[in-house]
Amino acid sequence: MGNVSVDMDSVVGTLTLAYYYSLKYKEPFVPAVNCSRTFFPMKLDINMHLEEHKIPALIFFEEDIKPLSSIVDVSLIDHNKLDQS
Repeated sequence: MGNVSVDMDSVVGTLTLAYYYSLKYKEPFVPAVNCSRTFFPMKLDINMHLEEHKIPALIFFEEDIKPLSSIVDVSLIDHNKLDQS
């Protein structure tokens, strides 16, 4: 999960770490963008980059992951403390 600032390095780092862990541990790791789906379109540079490189739709922490009660571990990218909210 990336930083709440949702900047380019947070999103790309989140995608990269999930991909690396999926290869290393041979099980799926889910990259979660740390914002709401409604806020993300305002991040034009990131959206253009993802579209240009044909990266599919993202998963958002607030809407897709947070409601799940079966989360076992979370890896943080681009910050060192989980925002309690």
